[in-house]
Amino acid sequence: MLNWQVTFHSIVVSLILVATSSTNAFAWGKRGHSIVCETAANLAAANEAKTMFLALHSFDLGFYCNVPDLVWKKPATYQQEKNNHFMDLEIFDRALGAKAKEAFSLDRHAFDKAHPDVKEEAGRAYWRVAELEVKLGRLADALKKGIEDQEKRHKAQVDWLVVAGAIGHYVGDLSQPLHVTENYDGQLTDQKGIHSFYEEAVVDELTRSPSPSGLAADVGRAAAKSWSDYQKRVAKFATLDILQDLARTSIAEMPKLLATDRKVGRTNLAKAASAYREQIVTRLATGAMALAEIWKRETGMEFDEKK
Repeated sequence: MLNWQVTFHSIVVSLILVATSSTNAFAWGKRGHSIVCETAANLAAANEAKTMFLALHSFDLGFYCNVPDLVWKKPATYQQEKNNHFMDLEIFDRALGAKAKEAFSLDRHAFDKAHPDVKEEAGRAYWRVAELEVKLGRLADALKKGIEDQEKRHKAQVDWLVVAGAIGHYVGDLSQPLHVTENYDGQLTDQKGIHSFYEEAVVDELTRSPSPSGLAADVGRAAAKSWSDYQKRVAKFATLDILQDLARTSIAEMPKLLATDRKVGRTNLAKAASAYREQIVTRLATGAMALAEIWKRETGMEFDEKK
């Protein structure tokens, strides 16, 4: 198990070392993950004093949102980390059927013991979020009760932001259609290479777009427009329900994604980015809403904003 007591300094050092050498493809890429977390921070903070610290730390959360890719996927921990970033839903559906909800409610080790046929290579994103949410809840409880020692209080606040940002990464992963299917790189439909093209090349192109608003602003507007209805719809959902709902809406986008790839191809990046734009905005916004809802449930404490 990775050590979650990560300090700000160690994260910065690790990012500097890893970001210069990593060649892995990541869901949504660095910019996309940051957009999910920053958008979620602004959603959760809207008109609520107790969550305003999220908006004030939106940049930090966007930064920590990339830690699971840029730090924890480094060589020493890559093998134990890589399967936490996706869920191949078709594999789980075939193996679990109607018992899926019950199976997903088990902790990681109990699930592995009860379902040895569902290998880790099928993905473990649900469990990663659940494990980190326990950590986040403990930090939130301590901060709600009040930590008198200033140094310990500030450390707990930073730890809360780090863990919240890390959760945001895995939630963002589940909002990416190619992270919830066994056809994750188009290899089953003779479209190999679509994964990195969609989440990295296209998203990067959209962030460079001459659009007056830009991708982040478009995602923010889309999320804000749907936020109230989304909150009502998931009000009684447990976190697992939110994650499953997010993953299902993602995999539902696979036919459209693959059809766009066949139609538009990958030789004209600007044309491809235009074709995918609406879908990507919607997926990023949906991931941000799911994340904002999860974060809101672990707030209610006072942040004194001192560094």
